Amino acid sequence: MSERVITSLDGFVEQIGKLNYNSELYYRGENRHFELRIPSIYRVYPGTIAERSKEYYARLFSESEEIKLDGLTPFKKLSELQHFGGLTRFLDITKNSLVALYFAVEKADEDGYVFVYRNSTLKTDEGDTAYLKAAVHFVDTDIVHGFIHDEDTGSENDSPTSLFIEKIVSADYKSGRIFNKYAQIRADLTSAQIIMASKSNSRIAHQQGAFIAPAFETKKNYDEMIQDINESINKLSLTEGVEDQIVFKIKKESKNEILKGLTNLGINAGTVYPDIQHQSDNLVKYLTNYTNNSAGIEKNEPNIEEKINTAVNGGGGIISAFAPLSTTDGEEAENYQKFMAEFEPNQVFIIEKEDDYFAGIRGKKFVIELGTKITEDETGLTAQNNYALISGKQAGEHLVSVINLNPNKSISALDGLISALEQSGNFATTHSIIRKLSNIHVSDFSNEQIELLAKILNQNSQVNWIITDEDVSEFYLDILSEDNYTGTDHDVEKAREFLT
Repeated sequence: MSERVITSLDGFVEQIGKLNYNSELYYRGENRHFELRIPSIYRVYPGTIAERSKEYYARLFSESEEIKLDGLTPFKKLSELQHFGGLTRFLDITKNSLVALYFAVEKADEDGYVFVYRNSTLKTDEGDTAYLKAAVHFVDTDIVHGFIHDEDTGSENDSPTSLFIEKIVSADYKSGRIFNKYAQIRADLTSAQIIMASKSNSRIAHQQGAFIAPAFETKKNYDEMIQDINESINKLSLTEGVEDQIVFKIKKESKNEILKGLTNLGINAGTVYPDIQHQSDNLVKYLTNYTNNSAGIEKNEPNIEEKINTAVNGGGGIISAFAPLSTTDGEEAENYQKFMAEFEPNQVFIIEKEDDYFAGIRGKKFVIELGTKITEDETGLTAQNNYALISGKQAGEHLVSVINLNPNKSISALDGLISALEQSGNFATTHSIIRKLSNIHVSDFSNEQIELLAKILNQNSQVNWIITDEDVSEFYLDILSEDNYTGTDHDVEKAREFLT
């Protein structure tokens, strides 16, 4: 890997200008180090969503009302879903190196990275390759694997090849496409391609977006699967020499200045993820026994184990120990479903132990999700912060424990929502919280709460990036109006300027 260290916006632009290659270049920015480049559908351990993708999409399409998918090709359905928070086998990239740089510097706590890919053959989202790589999302994976490993020419009606072609064509029977070049289809399925995306939504247009469609997974073992996916993507990388992949490393100390420079160039708007992401997250939890991801989570946090043990010993206790899918009915399942409906996660961690007990579960590896839960009772909404949901595998069964980290501390619904907005890590969560805040009359907000909301707007990119969205802008214009707030807080004045 040829790692080029970047400490300034000018330095990055200069380095990009030196990439004089004949093929078209694309870029991907990541705000911290990840070992592998893999699409979102593979980040859910142990590959369950990829294995059950046909079921995942069938349920997601039927339960989502956020976007209209009727009449779209399989590829455009998935590109819409991906940009609204759904999981796919596609990896986002962009033609604009500065957009990629923006994503690499949006968080300043770690070094960021920009990867460069070359497109030697033109693949558009209207072509047969795009159709094929999208349609396999809606076909049983066993049928796809059967075709990939089949040597039949498809002459037999009941052969794996014939069955696969039948399912692929039926993904959009109106298209009239004919697939009979079986060797080429297998070659496309077992390699990665860059597919240019039409500007079907505002995020693709703004980011000059495209996608990498990697090789279809053929390995059952999760670690081998994601390694193969990553390797197929790496083969598209721009290199020096034969295999020296070009990567730009952006030092964390330089991120803030680079971000300011990008803002001056007009690259500062975020992208919108409507509530389909919430529905996607719920399906992930249901289809995977609530085993969380492996590729994008925080591996540890100082004192996380100590915090949970302190809560257990200090009265928080283990509220419940669930086996989510082994118990499909009864009170335990109802309690689990109720908790998950109210739980808003914001951080995920992993801890490993030597086959020991932790939070009532005996195992070697535990996934910890920290978040808040908002419940409704006779007195109205009461938000209780700081819950931990811990999952682990004990005696072959996935168990989940719920810990109240602050059992004696309850805060009002309004304070709880404001706290949740402050911690919001994605646009879907922001929109959801803004809707709840908008249902509260502006006169019920104290000056201190208004000042905190202004500070959140100024500092949380997951809020200020989408301030032009109607729901977000209307809420802030109402709450910060001079009729509603007459104080002199600096954050309020700054937020008002931001809104004009």
